[in-house]
Amino acid sequence: MKRTLSIFLLLAGVLLLAGCQKDWKDGRDAIRFKASSAPTTKTAYSGVYDNGVERINWMVGDSIRIFSDVAEHRYHEGQHWADYQVTELVGNSGALSMANIDNVPGDGTGNGLVWDAAGDYWFYAIYPALASNEGQHGVLAAEIPDVQKINLDVRPPYTPGMENAIMTATQKMTTRVDGEGGDIDLKFTPAFTAFEFTLNSDIDLEVQNFSISSANDFPAICGKYQVVYDNFNPDYKCADADGHKIAVDFSNKFKIGPNNSITFTIFALPQKLSGLTITMKVKSPDWDAAETRKLALKYKNGTDVSFDPCFKHRITGTVQGTWNFKYITLEGETIEWTEKDITVASDDTPQASQFAVTGDDVFNVYDKSGQQAQYKPLRQTWVLGDNLATVSFKIFSPVDGKYRIEPFVKKADGTIVEGEGDFVVTYETGSNEGYIGDPDTSVHESTKVSFTIDASHAQPGDQLFFKTYAISKDGSSQFSLDSETQLYDLRGYHYFRYDNPLD
Repeated sequence: MKRTLSIFLLLAGVLLLAGCQKDWKDGRDAIRFKASSAPTTKTAYSGVYDNGVERINWMVGDSIRIFSDVAEHRYHEGQHWADYQVTELVGNSGALSMANIDNVPGDGTGNGLVWDAAGDYWFYAIYPALASNEGQHGVLAAEIPDVQKINLDVRPPYTPGMENAIMTATQKMTTRVDGEGGDIDLKFTPAFTAFEFTLNSDIDLEVQNFSISSANDFPAICGKYQVVYDNFNPDYKCADADGHKIAVDFSNKFKIGPNNSITFTIFALPQKLSGLTITMKVKSPDWDAAETRKLALKYKNGTDVSFDPCFKHRITGTVQGTWNFKYITLEGETIEWTEKDITVASDDTPQASQFAVTGDDVFNVYDKSGQQAQYKPLRQTWVLGDNLATVSFKIFSPVDGKYRIEPFVKKADGTIVEGEGDFVVTYETGSNEGYIGDPDTSVHESTKVSFTIDASHAQPGDQLFFKTYAISKDGSSQFSLDSETQLYDLRGYHYFRYDNPLD
């Protein structure tokens, strides 16, 4: 399938260094900078497009750190950098956003970089002004964080944390007079890859969390990296970055539905990215518990979608409320989703909801402790006493395949025994296995699995847990469902016991 990525060029305009720059008491002129940003840059997305270029507006207070191999700070000998800030917005027009900058807003002291002896000067700049003081030789340190905050208290499109929209610039100047030099024109280029997500749903849903991740054998999407200049050409060194998940920290939960969508932006490393999956936890008013939706960004032939670095990619996803994502759009071209990813048809891909545990006087150990940090490993452990616990979950695929539940007992001494031991497990259908219906047709509903647990005859310290499996329609493949039914990758198995381990 042919795909055209959403590549939007972003532009912010010329910045002029404000204030008089001459006649300082030490006889050295302050260096005058003006900065313009090349495609894909700046601090606030405007939503205004001019010939395919999206204007990115400068904002008062935006910070820039400028390094030099020769020039030093006027008042700090040996310091080859100084910070500058946007002090005044000049105007926005078409693709350009213009503003004035100064090294110290409004004080006119010119305590930034200054000219010294005649000769060649190199300058390197980074937005925003990060904490690193190393950069005078064109090696700029940067970092894309694994948690990025989105402000939902403003109207859409919601403001991303633009401190992660890193951009850099370089320029060379040759002076022939000691203590004097011309203006330095810094042209900024992006040092990030942006993903703009628009989410909607065919039913009303509350979105509780959202993340984008890459498989461990694919390039990292966040972490520390360097922008290394070879003359005027930036090279992005991301080999030491090891982050494979970026979570969104929303200011509050938000809702999507047939008439309500949300748009927000995430920033990632400036390298070609693939092997990506988006994950979101959603809750409908009609559901007993929240459910997790996952969507691997692949074509139907199984090929991973590849995203070019240093561009803004727009992705639109429709959550099919009955069970999963239905569509994804890249650059306006819609790819229909039939299951959790588009690598195969729904009768080949396993998909299930998490265990829901209920029962009178049945309690979760971690919750019972008041969610004290030291008891967090017990957040999937339930105490039954003489009561019955009911476990239920939904399984959506592989359609016309089979599911199977296998019980195990972890003894007090740590040994594991296959089977239910002294526990009694009663399956609603009378069997620990069954067939999986199709939740996307009017003929079948999603398959709900339910069973009860009686721990009244179990020995103190013994714990019952389950492994869950899905078998393909032709019986040729078996899949573990534990990562979905029990969040096994993050929390481990659900454990059921007679006695309270905190007593």
